[in-house]
Amino acid sequence: MPSSSKIMTPRVLLYRSGALGDTLLCLPALDALRHAYPGAHIAFAAHPAYAAPLLGAGRIDSLLDSGGPPFHLLHTEPVMSPPEGDDELDSLLKDFNTIILFTRDPDGTTARRLAAIEGAETRIAHPFPPEGSQRHIAEWGLLSAHAAPKANISISDITPLTQSIKIQSDANDSLKRIGVPESPLLAIHPGGGGQPKWPPLATLISLARQYCHTSGAAPLLITGPADEAPTTGFEKAWGSQTLRLESPPLEVLSAILARASAYIGGDSGVTHLAALSGTPTLALFGPASNPARWAPINPRGPSGAVWIPWDNANDAIKNLDEITDLTE
Repeated sequence: MPSSSKIMTPRVLLYRSGALGDTLLCLPALDALRHAYPGAHIAFAAHPAYAAPLLGAGRIDSLLDSGGPPFHLLHTEPVMSPPEGDDELDSLLKDFNTIILFTRDPDGTTARRLAAIEGAETRIAHPFPPEGSQRHIAEWGLLSAHAAPKANISISDITPLTQSIKIQSDANDSLKRIGVPESPLLAIHPGGGGQPKWPPLATLISLARQYCHTSGAAPLLITGPADEAPTTGFEKAWGSQTLRLESPPLEVLSAILARASAYIGGDSGVTHLAALSGTPTLALFGPASNPARWAPINPRGPSGAVWIPWDNANDAIKNLDEITDLTE
């Protein structure tokens, strides 16, 4: 029988282990679960740093570490002998009424574990669409969660990630520390996603110069430990001083990106964060990227996050007008 706490407060668990983009693109599924189960506590098991912007924006109620205990037991056989009692994972899972796991389960061990959870609605879905499918990752997650029909939600219905007042204050402090001026900001992420997905430097510089010249914006480089080479290359090619924001917590970065006039980057998790934070976003995709599955989505609608192939700088500069129009 479900515990009294489960009866009083419905609890929903969504599990998704993956990179930053994988994690953030669960947002439509999480929003659908919120609408499908009114008043429920929504828990998200994911990489804690990657999911922090979702928690900071109130889109989930609690955050569990998908890479730590007890989820290390997810692909092990459940305890079948009653005298032994439940293991850690069973004890956790039994506190939820609805359990959705985005995970591979080739030998059915995870399904057998869920089958032992009495009184819970459980589902297992593959983390990615089938090979060859051109379905967007966010749409795949939304449909696989089976909450969209109840919630009457699509990926175009999302609203921006708006971080808490405390996080917005932390974002203010971060910008002050690096001397960000009062002028508009163009956020730029030169790296991310692995070297084959780094936007060509010449194209990135051309777009940034055009935008900053037109809007009066100051360039703000977003960089992390893996972005040093492309960031340094951008700074040298720019020829004058640029602002650099190094490895901020992702919830703070979300609040900073939300203030930017526009964002330009490649196929990266930071690009998804910018788009989901409501920033007009231009994504440069090369041959290593699949925009049908990984194009950024933006609460402003299809025109709020524009992706373009990077192999034609002239076309890229033409599309600059689209994000410029969004900021007026």
